[in-house]
Amino acid sequence: MTKKYIGITIGPIYHTLKSAKKTGQLWGGSYIFSYIMKNIMKKFKDERDFIVPCAKDEYFEKGLGAGLFHDRCIFVAEDGDFEDISKTVDDILKDIAGKISGSIGKEEADIESYLQKYFQIYYLEKELREDQNPILELSPYLDSLELQPKFIPEQDTDESYLFKFFDNKKIKNSFLTDDAFGKAMEIKSIPEIASMDLADKLTKDEVDSIKEPEEEFYKKFYDMLEYKEYLKKYHKYYAIVQADGDNMGKVIEKLKIDNNFESYKDFSEKLFKFALKSTREIENYGGLPIFAGGDDLLFFVPVINGGSNIFDLINNLDDIYKDTFEKEIKELEQKPSLSYGVAINYYKYPLYEALESAGKLLFGEAKNYKMKGKTKNAIAVRVLKHSGHYFNLTLNKESKSYSRFRKLLKDLEKDDKFLSSVKYKLANERVLIEEIASDSDKLENYFKNSFKKEIHEKNSNLKDVRLLVEEVYRETDKGQAMELINGILQFISFISGKEGEENGEEKVSS
Repeated sequence: MTKKYIGITIGPIYHTLKSAKKTGQLWGGSYIFSYIMKNIMKKFKDERDFIVPCAKDEYFEKGLGAGLFHDRCIFVAEDGDFEDISKTVDDILKDIAGKISGSIGKEEADIESYLQKYFQIYYLEKELREDQNPILELSPYLDSLELQPKFIPEQDTDESYLFKFFDNKKIKNSFLTDDAFGKAMEIKSIPEIASMDLADKLTKDEVDSIKEPEEEFYKKFYDMLEYKEYLKKYHKYYAIVQADGDNMGKVIEKLKIDNNFESYKDFSEKLFKFALKSTREIENYGGLPIFAGGDDLLFFVPVINGGSNIFDLINNLDDIYKDTFEKEIKELEQKPSLSYGVAINYYKYPLYEALESAGKLLFGEAKNYKMKGKTKNAIAVRVLKHSGHYFNLTLNKESKSYSRFRKLLKDLEKDDKFLSSVKYKLANERVLIEEIASDSDKLENYFKNSFKKEIHEKNSNLKDVRLLVEEVYRETDKGQAMELINGILQFISFISGKEGEENGEEKVSS
């Protein structure tokens, strides 16, 4: 016995996101794809079984935040559905053109023609046996459809109808923010996100008075602050984070076609619940969710906010993921997990380059990272400084090295002094460290003899640094260990440095 399925894919998402110059453009450029998919699904959801994404009524309500409908859907088809999709898409684009027209002062017919050329909405129908997995069977065909060439209007953001509409001011009162938040909503700028930790230092009226132009925000922001001692280097840096599920294919392989597709619907609902809870967690931290579809996340966050740091947020997102897929984690040998690419950049750094960097960190580093028996479930971080210099660190989240790193970060909340001399001495004496790192006693003696001045004795972090060095060498190949230690200690220095201090570090001779 066979059933017919329809698969739909929508684009060009990457082309759109990489054209964004401001957060409103990035948020709008992501949300509009979710909005279109949501409205395509509305046409069929009451009478058809959806495989992915979840099609429960409550997920079509306003106010869910970020785009939660990802770029593909698959449902069980009936005769005539395939032909209905074309008219459904045309009606949606016509409606969007009408809503954009008044906002940017352009003719609706011109905008509709533009949208028809711009959006790449492809679909196919395929008949499958009952023992065939519709997600695994249709995905290769949808991959192929996405590679089809199609004319895309020149994406100069100063001329594009879409990007004129995505401007931070216009999108604030748009149909997209109404759909996402149930009300008008101002999309936070990069400076506002980066400095969220200082939000209580100025009143809302004071902040509103310095928002335009955005490029002048920081200069005016800092001039208006009364207490310069609050300023840290990281207040001028923002993080863009991309996350993706590991081993999710193994979960999909286990799905069975049963009565009313319950196993598929349960899987799709789990993904939706994870995305929704993650969106709330990111917002509570002070971040801006851009996309949360399936097991994919994309968001902006401050490096530190309100006593929590970005790794605390990642830990909370991991907890949500583990709770959501508790059954699968227990049952599968290759366990589902999340890997992250974290690009931390100076606030003037181009948005599209930061986005590209986060993607490369995720798929080029974190997904391929191996740490003595541990794979994936990793975080790859790059901090690109205002000077142009950068440093990297990649860690498996189940490693003891990662636990040591997080403890050092939390200790800085009590004592934010970190001695740069420790980092430089360890790097300069790399050969010696490599020889003694596997011997706890020798390493402890080295630290006692190398860091014995009064300033070192007062520093409470030295023991934790020693234990970190020991764990990194135990869990990492010798050739990579010191680079990882250096990256970790540079990140600690970056976090602890006050604005105006050289390299964000306290310099002492050793």
